[in-house]
Amino acid sequence: MFKISQISYAIPMDERKKTIADLEAKKQDAQLSITLIQEDFGEALFSRIQGREELSGNGEEYLALQKEIADSEGFIALIEADNLRLKELEDEIRAREQENAAIGRDASDACIRLGKLSLNDPEFEALSDPYKQQIDALISKIGDQEEKLSTLEEKTGTNVFATLGRGAQGMVFRTLLSKNQQSLEKLYQTLGEKLVRSDGESLASNREIADAIRDAAALREKVAAVAGELAELKGERRKISDTFGAEGGPVKRIQGLEKHIAHVRGDLKQVYRQFGEAASFQAEAPETELGKCFASILTDDDKPVLEKIALLRSTAASYAWQIEKLKAAIAIDDEKAVVEKLKKAIEDYRERIKTAESAITELEDRIADSEKHIKELESRL
Repeated sequence: MFKISQISYAIPMDERKKTIADLEAKKQDAQLSITLIQEDFGEALFSRIQGREELSGNGEEYLALQKEIADSEGFIALIEADNLRLKELEDEIRAREQENAAIGRDASDACIRLGKLSLNDPEFEALSDPYKQQIDALISKIGDQEEKLSTLEEKTGTNVFATLGRGAQGMVFRTLLSKNQQSLEKLYQTLGEKLVRSDGESLASNREIADAIRDAAALREKVAAVAGELAELKGERRKISDTFGAEGGPVKRIQGLEKHIAHVRGDLKQVYRQFGEAASFQAEAPETELGKCFASILTDDDKPVLEKIALLRSTAASYAWQIEKLKAAIAIDDEKAVVEKLKKAIEDYRERIKTAESAITELEDRIADSEKHIKELESRL
């Protein structure tokens, strides 16, 4: 314990405060170095204590935190895998939808061609009869509309209103023509699909029709197969999306897990630090029971680390002592300043008292003079 008489007051107040700030920074650096060394030391020691019953409490906490980190990292890996799979599914679904649309168009075209081929074939008269009347009516309408549109387009004239009227009529005719053409193709397609479903290939003696039925059937089967694959892909996508929807998006879930891992790592560092600190203290007291436990896992290779921790502790304590010494000197100076201020106040009060006493004496003299004068006056009465 230092003595007040040993403190030097020659250093100015501001310089002492600056010195304290410098010493505080050095002490913090030393303590931070101790913390980091103890964390690394504790982590290294944990690799040596597995299965040791006398240190099982520390080991269980260490293993529990390590498992928590590993589980969270595993969940992140699963989420990332699901998210990657979701992107793959989107690409596969897009490709399958495009493939399905293309095959669907090919299948429709094949059925339209088959319908046209089989319309006037006697072998399929029973199947095609229900459609002939509608088809003939549409063919007739289409022919009339094409003729009217052609005639309208051939007309010329300089009258603006006539030109506008022909344009409007032409738009109407083209719309009706397109609608009837689509209806006609739909009838041919329906007839072709009916032939495919009725196994018309086995009935057809016309090789071209038989080949057309087989081609259309193959395309329809392909459409069904791709549609089935598409349904499976969409089902898998829905399942993954539902999981994300229930528990938050993949990015949000990963961020939450990463935040949790960071928190657990902080707890784990605290465990490392406490264990390293305990080991360093117990190494200095090997006669205790816990000291004996640590002695059984410490090796000669640990001596430089333990010596460095001890040196840093001593350095930090030295900084702390110097800081306290300077703070005490500052406090003494502050108290001295208070004492000087109080002494000055006392002197001021004493001067005031002296002045008051002199005034009192003067007043008392005046009273005595007045009383004497009163007696003189009374004697004349």
